[in-house]
Amino acid sequence: MFEADKSEVDKPEAGQQPIPAQLQRLRNTFAGRLCDRLSELEHAWDKVRGSHWQQEALAHFRLLAHSLAGAAATFGFQSLGEIARTLDLSLQAVLDNGAEHTLDEAARQRVGSHFSRLRQAAQSIATAGCADAAAERALDTASDLVTRFHNRVFIVDDDEQVAHELARQIGFFGYDVTVFIDLNGFQAAMASAHPAAIIMDIRFPDGPFAGCEVMEAIRSQRGFDVPVIFISEHSGLEARVKAVRAGGEAYFNKPLDLPRLVYLLDTFTSRRRQQPYHVLIVDDDPLVAEHHATILEGAGFTTLVVNDPTAVTLALEDFYPEIILMDLYMPGISGPELAKVIHQQEMYVSVPIIFLSMEDDRDRQLATIRVAGDDFLTKPIQPEHLVSVVSSRAQRYRTLRYYMERDGLTGALNHTRVLDRLASEVARAQRDGTSLVFAMLDLDHFKQVNDSWGHHAGDNVLQSLARMLKQRLRKSDVIGRYGGEEFALILPNTEVEAAFAVLDDIRRSFAEVRFRHDESCFQVTFSCGLVALDDFPDAGRLAMSADEALYEAKQAGRNRVVRIRSR
Repeated sequence: MFEADKSEVDKPEAGQQPIPAQLQRLRNTFAGRLCDRLSELEHAWDKVRGSHWQQEALAHFRLLAHSLAGAAATFGFQSLGEIARTLDLSLQAVLDNGAEHTLDEAARQRVGSHFSRLRQAAQSIATAGCADAAAERALDTASDLVTRFHNRVFIVDDDEQVAHELARQIGFFGYDVTVFIDLNGFQAAMASAHPAAIIMDIRFPDGPFAGCEVMEAIRSQRGFDVPVIFISEHSGLEARVKAVRAGGEAYFNKPLDLPRLVYLLDTFTSRRRQQPYHVLIVDDDPLVAEHHATILEGAGFTTLVVNDPTAVTLALEDFYPEIILMDLYMPGISGPELAKVIHQQEMYVSVPIIFLSMEDDRDRQLATIRVAGDDFLTKPIQPEHLVSVVSSRAQRYRTLRYYMERDGLTGALNHTRVLDRLASEVARAQRDGTSLVFAMLDLDHFKQVNDSWGHHAGDNVLQSLARMLKQRLRKSDVIGRYGGEEFALILPNTEVEAAFAVLDDIRRSFAEVRFRHDESCFQVTFSCGLVALDDFPDAGRLAMSADEALYEAKQAGRNRVVRIRSR
């Protein structure tokens, strides 16, 4: 079944552990694998302890010590992390000297002493595997970061016919609407519910301002921050003031301006329904990477972990990250080197990169940022700090990208960007062997809308169609404004029969939306042509064939969806 994705995460999926349990599992796994890491360090130390040492061998030993220091601190083993960090700094000092190619006796004893302490601490943890208070606090904090959002709207109006028609109209745009025709039922529901927004009439049989009074009472009792839109047949100052005092975010006179009402609902609830930020995590330590991914996913982000730095290119093409978290020191290629490779590509030149490391030398941090990064976080990172930094950076990037890639009126991708995405999605579908559908939509007789009702009314129609497509399609689907009154849709991982059914359902819904202009109402339809990648196996032919399918829909009488196959 082809359905819209939901951003609601009120409870873990079946079989999924709660966030604290996931983090504790990772911590236990780290402790259980310490013996393996210790053996790897022993082997590297044996290579270094010969009468002559190679800089490459010492650098590898230092990298292992640095990685262990970061992982131990991340999982709350502070003592082990401090000892490993001391060893790391001692080795770095030898490497920075660089002139001598023999490890003198003093340096050998110093490094050996640090390593002996490290061995004892690691063996103790591997045997006991105990937790400490700092780690438990980190687990609890991460648990508190889980977000719970939904798109439920309550309509409270004693005019049953008006309330249900409004619910039907709003429902076309993807909202889950519940109607209450009396205040008692609404108050009972609010004892346990937390809707995304409330549309409240002001006048009820209980009194001329009963709606405002009930909302004011609920707010004072519960102190919640649900946006409330008041509606009324009257626009007097007294009613408006009472609505404001009751916490009203907006005030509409009946009959309602539906496009503007839906726009405000979208604005008030956008934080709850926005697509999760995409975070790419590049770290050669799988447990540390998964630890950070678990915290971010618990806070509502979508993450992809890459442990092999050489696999980053494919991840960029498939995942479209909005921020990259990258370890500073990795085998084969360093973080700054990889960051430069990424930023040299036009598609990713503005994607922010945050380095993660135990490196606490401020000069080294600043030098790294100057080369290729945007920020530097020192391990261990508190969960709330990680979420805050990643969120602010990703939001800034998304805002910048929005203005660069989006149509200003509808928020859909512009013509150039939607064709770029089509090429990318076609390449991915062919590589993965998955299905893909491309569709083009065009509003019917749109010139008549502009001529009869004015360009402002035409803009409302365009914005409403874009809004409905965004609400009714999945987050993975791509919506673009191809030009004028024409839209393009890319539907990955979609069979053509399912796409046809969904787009035809959206077509029927949109045809029932009532637009108002002064005292008049009008309705608008659209035609749609769609094609499947199986029939036209390249981006250019897909675009051309979808346009032909749209033309056939227009010729057949408009207000319909037409699919064409390869001939």
